[in-house]
Amino acid sequence: MDVLPDFFGGEGNSSLGILRLDLPDPIAGGNKSYKLKYNLEEMRRSGLKRLLTFGGAFSNHIAAVATAGKKENMETIGMIRGEELNGNSNAVLKHAVSCGMKLVFISRDEYRKRNDADFHEAIIREYGPLYLLPEGGSNEFAVKGCQEILSVATEKYDVIVCPVGTGATLAGIISSAKKHQEIIGVAVLEGKNYLEEEVKKSLAGKNAAAKWRINHDFTFGGYGKSSIELENFIVEMKNGCSLPLDHVYSGKTLFAICEMEKGNEFRGKHFLFVHTGGYAFSK
Repeated sequence: MDVLPDFFGGEGNSSLGILRLDLPDPIAGGNKSYKLKYNLEEMRRSGLKRLLTFGGAFSNHIAAVATAGKKENMETIGMIRGEELNGNSNAVLKHAVSCGMKLVFISRDEYRKRNDADFHEAIIREYGPLYLLPEGGSNEFAVKGCQEILSVATEKYDVIVCPVGTGATLAGIISSAKKHQEIIGVAVLEGKNYLEEEVKKSLAGKNAAAKWRINHDFTFGGYGKSSIELENFIVEMKNGCSLPLDHVYSGKTLFAICEMEKGNEFRGKHFLFVHTGGYAFSK
């Protein structure tokens, strides 16, 4: 864990710790390793040898699953949104192919069915017995894995902040945080109310003691969207602090933390930024 006590310039006695989940593996590490841990255990328990999952053209999840497939010597299939694409379209897809993942490109209309039971049955009929992993690897096993992100070393922090894409990582952190901590998710896409409902579903039946909320003020227009201000911030962090960030997840989150700290609400608070990775294939 990197700890930067003077990151905020000493104003208001606030401090910032950075939990570097991206180390030591920026592709298969980050929150992806936590999400995959119990899913892979369940797959082994089920005796299945083939895993199929979903993702967009630049999905870090696809890259992480492909990497895990190569390491675990298991067959992986990535169902990719965008029938116009191919295995050479970008670095993420090239990496997936190099790891042995079979890529199946489908239309955006078809991709919208990714959570439908009938669509799942059709997939199994076509590809045979397989372990079906949702987009982003987000399910109950992912939440269980993400409950292991926090530890005794993180109990001293008042405010824990992480990016939110599907809500599984945030739910895992919320359910394992201490009562005195506030958990804030920074939405990286336009999903107000929807994201909150997804997190609530994941928390159902869990004894969550910490208060939590999702900040929707730093989406920069949507998933993968950015701005000159955000890009300059990312460059500044890389050059000035040797901290790699991306404009999809980690850059937006740390930018949000710096903006939130300027307000009176967080003066003197000890922040923890959960760096979930995501920059491996950034430009």
